[in-house]
Amino acid sequence: QLAYTCEEGQPGATLPFCNRSLGFAKRAQDLANRLNTTDYIDLFFSYPATPFNPSLNLKGWSLDHTCIHGVNKAKDVTVFPHEIAQGASWDKDLVIKVMNATAIEARILSAQDYVKTQGHNLGSTLSCDGGPSAAQAHDPRWGRVSWTWGEDPFHIAQMGQAAYLGLQNPQPVPGGAPEDRFLAVRATVPYFLAYHGGSMDEINGIKYPSAFNVTNRSLADSYWIAFGALLERNSPSPADGVMCAMSSINNVPSCVDNF
Repeated sequence: QLAYTCEEGQPGATLPFCNRSLGFAKRAQDLANRLNTTDYIDLFFSYPATPFNPSLNLKGWSLDHTCIHGVNKAKDVTVFPHEIAQGASWDKDLVIKVMNATAIEARILSAQDYVKTQGHNLGSTLSCDGGPSAAQAHDPRWGRVSWTWGEDPFHIAQMGQAAYLGLQNPQPVPGGAPEDRFLAVRATVPYFLAYHGGSMDEINGIKYPSAFNVTNRSLADSYWIAFGALLERNSPSPADGVMCAMSSINNVPSCVDNF
């Protein structure tokens, strides 16, 4: 089994990114400075591929799991009601419990994968690149209405904050910087932004949303509210990342829009 990256005797053990007395930000910056573009591409992958950087004993990181109502692509896990059903409960405490149970199962699965792959598959379910969504249910014909809390931005914000608090479960780091937090899992919030309508393009027989036109006022009154609540620093547990929408807003692809 591969040794841990910062284990004594490993190539990076004496480097700053393995120095636990430094804050997460400084450690991450030091490691990032040692990687090139090819390293970034190789180390962030889709499950179950397992790239590996031997020069620093760095394992790849899986980016192909969602944690919307349980851990997907896994056997013998709990499947909870979809987000739209949880939203109908208006019960934030219940949502926290559901998401915390999801995080526990994700960590168990990750530990099992780490052993099965002899230390290669690091964090196979610790990265919920599809966390609970901040999208709105505007049109029942949209195929991902079940992935929303509902249509009201305030309701989405309240339920979403509870979900990310239960899922990520941030804990202070003993001896770490004040802003450092251990996360049970890291979760990204989809789909940024206004990913629920517009025209559809068909590619290889599959329909994809392509264009959505919306005014700045609508963005401010409806769409920004939920995402802002889940990404702001004063949120109980800000989402660790954001997933851009697979569509365009006012003819600009979401992934390159500067909003």
